[in-house]
Amino acid sequence: SVLQLPGPFDDRFTLSGMSLRAHGLSGVLTVTTDVSELIDLEVVAGFYDAHGGLLGTETFARHGENFADVNERVPFTVSAASAYRPQVASVAFGVPVLVKE
Repeated sequence: SVLQLPGPFDDRFTLSGMSLRAHGLSGVLTVTTDVSELIDLEVVAGFYDAHGGLLGTETFARHGENFADVNERVPFTVSAASAYRPQVASVAFGVPVLVKE
């Protein structure tokens, strides 16, 4: 299962195609506003086993690229570490966003 944790700038983007596969978490972030530029993008994912135990945390990041275009699509993958990849049953993730107002 995949659970998105809410954040203060969730109105700046949408997420689609979220899936948890053997390699990790994948999806597409789409910029939905031109009110402020997204200047850094991170997707932080916590990977859990079938009993709810945290296996590890990994990050996808793109820094300093100014995602300014409305409807710009950014595919991403947060890879689970190979050491615990076979045990992954669920993931919780968040998208901390740094904007320039």
